[in-house]
Amino acid sequence: MMKTIFLFAAVFVCVALNAQYPDQGAMSDTSHNYIIELRDKTSLSGKIIERTDSVIVFNEVTIGKVNIPVSEVVKITRLTGDQYCIVTTNDNKKFTGILMAQDSEELTVRTESLGDLTIPNSKIRDIRLIEKEQIKEGKFYFPNPHPTRYFFGQLYP
Repeated sequence: MMKTIFLFAAVFVCVALNAQYPDQGAMSDTSHNYIIELRDKTSLSGKIIERTDSVIVFNEVTIGKVNIPVSEVVKITRLTGDQYCIVTTNDNKKFTGILMAQDSEELTVRTESLGDLTIPNSKIRDIRLIEKEQIKEGKFYFPNPHPTRYFFGQLYP
């Protein structure tokens, strides 16, 4: 009985510690690309070089090595497999597709109608990651802003 309680406590502590640091694989992961979103709505794309409790050393594809305070980070997204995005260029053109590659010079997006597009980073104003479910028949749809509206609202006969 005592061993079972000890084992349960050990598992609980491990789960609690893992919850504090949800992306432990990103501590110094230079093999995957990440997008880091900051409080001021800035999005950075690149590789995590090092991560401590107070700072993330990040190799951003366009500006190089950056030290980011952890307190400024809102979200870290690891780019894996089919990552859908909307790319907005400086002349307000929008391309929706799968993010294929990005380096310090250019970005490649696979669109449904135009195929693979390679866009220089100097021509890109914004990259926004989206979910595959938000694309229907080649068009982007915003997520439902009121998914529980009728669930909590009053019903009238």
